[in-house]
Amino acid sequence: MHDRVFDPLAALTAEGCRVRLDAGRLIMDYGTCSTATARRRAGALVMTYEPLLRLQLDVPPGEQPRTVRQLLASGRIEVREGRYRLRG
Repeated sequence: MHDRVFDPLAALTAEGCRVRLDAGRLIMDYGTCSTATARRRAGALVMTYEPLLRLQLDVPPGEQPRTVRQLLASGRIEVREGRYRLRG
């Protein structure tokens, strides 16, 4: 497994943003992510990693979102040519 993997959900949390799935849509709650630059950066992360974020957040109510490491370990995604890809 790769030593370093980028986790977009963790990066958004570090920026002060919260992302959740609601009726199949990704919803961003900015929280402490208050500057225009931080919001742009967070929006770009969501747009770039939307399919991966959907996999991370698609959990039953009350459960923690999956990490990228969990998705890699379970075989749901793989890293191919430096990009995350759905397996199969």
